[in-house]
Amino acid sequence: MYLICLIGCVGFYIAYREWMAGLFLVAMLLLPWFCLLVSLPAMLMLQLEAFPDLSIRKGEQTPLYLKMRSPFPAPSLAWKFRISSAYGGKVKTMKRENMFQAAHCGCYTVSIRRGRKYDYLGLFCLPFGKKIEQKIYVFPRKEQVQNVPDLQHSFKPIWKPKPEAFSENYDLRLYRSGDSLRQIHWKLSSKTGKYILREPIVAQRGLMVLSMVLNGTPDELDRKLGRTLYLSDMLLSKELTHELHCLSAEGVRIFKISSKEELHRAIQQLLCMQLSDKNDMPTVHAAWHYHIGGEILEA
Repeated sequence: MYLICLIGCVGFYIAYREWMAGLFLVAMLLLPWFCLLVSLPAMLMLQLEAFPDLSIRKGEQTPLYLKMRSPFPAPSLAWKFRISSAYGGKVKTMKRENMFQAAHCGCYTVSIRRGRKYDYLGLFCLPFGKKIEQKIYVFPRKEQVQNVPDLQHSFKPIWKPKPEAFSENYDLRLYRSGDSLRQIHWKLSSKTGKYILREPIVAQRGLMVLSMVLNGTPDELDRKLGRTLYLSDMLLSKELTHELHCLSAEGVRIFKISSKEELHRAIQQLLCMQLSDKNDMPTVHAAWHYHIGGEILEA
């Protein structure tokens, strides 16, 4: 529009050759610089930042915006969103104010590409000047697992010596050097002729482990994470503390899960890990163990 007006003023000046035509031409030539002078405080004092990191479920949508703060009327802006995943894959570029919808789980980094601040006429521009990023955690949806290994044997207590001096349950054994004389069962010792010790014991539940290898296609990763969420939530509903062993590019990471908050944090960290190039999970010794695969389960 400015170029059209400028061409019109030049044509008017050539055709008319009067002072008014010259005045219009000079005003049109000075207008961009005057506008830049007026716009410069707003361009320099405009503060831009991304919204806080957010979490959504797979398949949900969320709009992408920038937060702007300025004591002056905000100038025009132009930018593109660059979206990349911690799991790798294709980098996507979108125009501003697009809706973000991830087809697969992961930790997505939304950064600004080609960010420009324009004056009020849109003729001059300045870059944003700083790196602006936002993380979007796309959590899985639960995927039900059939034929889960029996949990009954995990409820059977394993009796172990208790470090403390008192317990309602005791085990009888022969006295050993260094044992406390207060724990000796004197009546039984007098009958057997040997010192019999009452050792305090406490019931402990066997270790329960979920394991997975963080690799595969995007669909396989979605299934692994969905099954992890389902199985871990099922164990928590039975008040069973357990461990999650995950093999990633950094090695085996172990998460101890005893609450839904710890499960949420564990899944969030899994979304940010690098994929492993190995398929063999190290041997896990546990009373109950289930390895989570990404294959399609038969109905």
